[in-house]
Amino acid sequence: MTNLSFAGKLHAIAYVTFKVNGRAIKTLRKPTSKDTFAVRVNLRAGSAQHITMHVVFAAASKTPAKTFHQSVARCAAVHIAPRFTG
Repeated sequence: MTNLSFAGKLHAIAYVTFKVNGRAIKTLRKPTSKDTFAVRVNLRAGSAQHITMHVVFAAASKTPAKTFHQSVARCAAVHIAPRFTG
């Protein structure tokens, strides 16, 4: 389980949508903690995932929506065979 978060001192955020490999997984309309929008994502071992955060600001701020992209890879677990000395 990996915790991905978007943190910043941005104000007037209407909502943030998180996508993994193009599939929407969560839309947050309020920060999970102070100025932080965070979501937990279960990443498969041994593969890369493409994370997208689409941030939409409130209409009063007159700021256009922004999209942030990130690729995340999790290493595969390595199993080592036991060595018997006997």
